[in-house]
Amino acid sequence: MADKKTILIVEDEAPVREALADEFKSQKFEVLVAPNGEDGLALALQAKPDIVLLDVVMPKMDGLTMLLRLREDPKGKKVPVIFLTNYGETEKIVEATKGNAYGYLIKSNWKISEVTDKVKEALGMK
Repeated sequence: MADKKTILIVEDEAPVREALADEFKSQKFEVLVAPNGEDGLALALQAKPDIVLLDVVMPKMDGLTMLLRLREDPKGKKVPVIFLTNYGETEKIVEATKGNAYGYLIKSNWKISEVTDKVKEALGMK
């Protein structure tokens, strides 16, 4: 991959965050991580990642709030965001799509390879 892509993983569960980070590093991505939405938003605006993987339920700032705040800033208007969550409720999916999320993956329903496939699809790498 000539142009190394940067992914920001915003996830409060350390084992999930580390597994995703390791997978994306092995796929030759530049990986940034944040343990909550507040830190994730600051990092997203500073580092301008190519894509964001974003948990919904987190301390300090939830993922839906982070997405809406990210979209308020010119730097964060167009970055693709894929939600990772344990929630399957329709209302959360509707909220995510209002914030212009690229995708929504239920944690219990995916394998890590499916997450990388979805990220590569969002970035036009497939």
